[in-house]
Amino acid sequence: MNETFSFKNYSVVCSLKEERNLLDKTLYLSVTDNNSKLTYEGTLDVKKLRYTGKAIDMDVIYRIVCLSFRGYHSVEISMDKKDTLQLRFMAVVGACSLYDFVALLDIKAIAMIEKSNKYVGLKYKTKNLKIY
Repeated sequence: MNETFSFKNYSVVCSLKEERNLLDKTLYLSVTDNNSKLTYEGTLDVKKLRYTGKAIDMDVIYRIVCLSFRGYHSVEISMDKKDTLQLRFMAVVGACSLYDFVALLDIKAIAMIEKSNKYVGLKYKTKNLKIY
């Protein structure tokens, strides 16, 4: 499964991947800031999500994430001090189930900046900045 979204000033790619063991699924998220052209991405599983509550399946997480970017549930995007993008998803399913979890994505980006009619490429990796 693979879906793309435009959310505020972000472009989002979300996909659910099955591992060799059919019970192990991971969620891939790629979020590009359309203003700064920085891309944040990460592969998440149930253990990497900051979630407190009853056990949750990755299929449910994937549906909540997709519906959040479509506007049916709440998603908050913020930056922390370590250049990590924090996505907080909040969803009420039915009348009694509240899902509240956080996904953290690292910088993995290539941005192009115009400098005196020449393009200078900035290649971002976590803690490494290369100018070529």
